[in-house]
Amino acid sequence: MRRLIKGKISLWLLLLVSVTVAEAQPGLSSTVTGHITAEVISTLTAVETSQLSFGKFSPGPQGGSLILNPENTISVMGSVWPGSGTHSAASFYVTGDPGVAYTVSLPSSPVTITHVSSARTMTVEDWTSVPFAEPG
Repeated sequence: MRRLIKGKISLWLLLLVSVTVAEAQPGLSSTVTGHITAEVISTLTAVETSQLSFGKFSPGPQGGSLILNPENTISVMGSVWPGSGTHSAASFYVTGDPGVAYTVSLPSSPVTITHVSSARTMTVEDWTSVPFAEPG
């Protein structure tokens, strides 16, 4: 009989403590408001405004060099004969948030291009990039 009474007392104490803790919980809760900020950076976009074009030319019997400057001037060396036609340096217009850095990557070694119908080749080397002095 003692065990049964002792067990009931323990059970009542456990229930009493549980009810007291459950009633005390709402009084202990609190609310905190936090603020979060983020800045979304616009994607950089680049649009080709002028295609790279060497125009028409003839390499001549000994070959030579045809130099197209970023300023759209052309000069020839060796037996290259500059023909008629339009030549132009490639140019791109880049937009994005001010102060965002970007990189222009050009080939570091010569690139050989091949004419589609005649299969004649031309080596392009000494690539140069001339960015604008000021963003805009």
